[in-house]
Amino acid sequence: MSSSSLFDEKKVIVAVCNKIGKAYKTEQNYPPRRGYDIIATKKGRPSFKFYIEAKGETSSRRGSERFGKPFDGAQVRSHFAKAFYKAAETLTHSLNKKEVVRVGIALPDNERYRSLVRKVEPVLENLRIVVFWVFHNGEVKPSCPWK
Repeated sequence: MSSSSLFDEKKVIVAVCNKIGKAYKTEQNYPPRRGYDIIATKKGRPSFKFYIEAKGETSSRRGSERFGKPFDGAQVRSHFAKAFYKAAETLTHSLNKKEVVRVGIALPDNERYRSLVRKVEPVLENLRIVVFWVFHNGEVKPSCPWK
C-alpha cells in the first residue's frame, strides 16, 4: 500500500463525520489536540451524545518517524488498546453520571485492526461499542452491536 493511500487519524475523523453528519451534529478534534476525536449530538435529542475515538494507520504529524509509513503491529495494538480503554472509561463515567451516551472506535479497514477487533468482538458487542470501519475509498461501515 502506498503512503498516499494510508489513512491518518484526521482522514478517519473526516470520513466518519461525513458518514454520520446527516443524523448528528459533529464536533471534530484533530491531532495533536487531546480529548475525544468526535463528539456527536443526535439531532432532535440534545441530551444524547456519541463519543468516538479514532485511530489511523500512519502518523498525521509531519516530521515524525512514522509519517507516511504504516504503523507496525505493536503500534497498532497500542493504539487500539488506548481507544478501547477510552471507550470503556467513557461508559463507566456515564454510568456514574447516569447519562445516555454511545461510544465508538473509528479505524481504518486493514487486517491488523480487523484481527484485534475479532479477538475482542464479543466484549465490544456486550459493551455496545460501535466500530466504524473506514475504507480507503472513503466509505464508512459501522458495526452496531445493538441491532
